[in-house]
Amino acid sequence: MKSEKMPTTIVLLFFSWLIALLGCLAGVTVLVIYGFNKANSIISCILIITGGLFLSILVRTIANIGQILFDANSSLQEIKTFFNKVAGHLDMDKKKV
Repeated sequence: MKSEKMPTTIVLLFFSWLIALLGCLAGVTVLVIYGFNKANSIISCILIITGGLFLSILVRTIANIGQILFDANSSLQEIKTFFNKVAGHLDMDKKKV
């Protein structure tokens, strides 16, 4: 069974990569602007990159949870359809008797 990605999941996955890349770019920019030899600029760079990666992980987690719920709903619909078909066949057998 091939699972389709929900459009919202695709958008959130794209933005998670965008957030990660922009966070790393912002961290390196701070490091370049304030200089490589100052301890505060290095700590600021590391904190900005870590914050960007954390937000990226959070967005990706939300996207994965949404996809899991979407797949679960799809599976439940398939199970419901299967049991309705089985119930329909059982009703037909009772009518023949």
